[in-house]
Amino acid sequence: MTAYTYNTDGTGTPIAGLQTLLDGDTLTFNPSAAVGSRTGTIFQWTAGAAGVYQISAHGATGGGISGGGPGAGAETIGNFTIAYERVLHIVVGLRGGIETGRSGGGGGASWVYFSDSLTDAFLLVGGGGGGAGENAGTFPKGKAASLTTAGTTDAAGNTTSGAWGGAQGTNYNSNGISGQSNGAMIGNGGKWRGNAVKFEGGNYDDGAGYGYGTTGGFGGGGGGSWSGAGGGGYGGGHGAYSIGNGAERNGGGGGGTYNVGTSVTTRASTRTSSGLVVITAISVATPQRIRQIL
Repeated sequence: MTAYTYNTDGTGTPIAGLQTLLDGDTLTFNPSAAVGSRTGTIFQWTAGAAGVYQISAHGATGGGISGGGPGAGAETIGNFTIAYERVLHIVVGLRGGIETGRSGGGGGASWVYFSDSLTDAFLLVGGGGGGAGENAGTFPKGKAASLTTAGTTDAAGNTTSGAWGGAQGTNYNSNGISGQSNGAMIGNGGKWRGNAVKFEGGNYDDGAGYGYGTTGGFGGGGGGSWSGAGGGGYGGGHGAYSIGNGAERNGGGGGGTYNVGTSVTTRASTRTSSGLVVITAISVATPQRIRQIL
């Protein structure tokens, strides 16, 4: 059994061409980008042998260090039958933006899917956690990612953002909803796979110069505003409602989680920063490369 690690800055185990995994081997996609990075790379891995593979996807934690802290991402695990030379597309979610004394951006989801076509080709999605609110918020802690497909409400139970609110994380088939602009501050929604920049985290606009706002993590986290943003996911977490009152600067909602595999386990992730994707060979055929040599 061999453990391979591919760091998303391009270091570690090369994944160009066929990556042959034997039974028990693991390939980990480990994030190396900075916390709060809105953009990243969609990686491709080509199965070197047909068989059953276990895939685990951890969504990223939300951003923010004030209030009650950010929400955790979700981990989902499943077994999948993958054909020889089938290409998997892999997005590792990054943590939401952090700025001292400000609400946090939403954590990015981790996504694994078969192709870039705009069809339901997802294998699994680990939802991202909600961004933290500010200390003044009544419910400042960001909500953890949902263990179902739907994203959660904000920490106070709201499903609308308000004029100064954080943005929604991305959905599987649409961009997240931005905060309602009042001409001064707006958190922008996380971007979906059909966007020009796929899975981009939301930004924020601060036309009034207040200095508020944090970016969402790559993987579709929403942009934070005066309140926390929603995590990316199969269903985006809701940005926290705010019209500028201190008590409304609450935590954002967590993103939804999805898995079409067998032997599925879904639970809160124990990671405290960005996400992770791990592929493990469970029962694979003799790899084609080895067969050709024999």
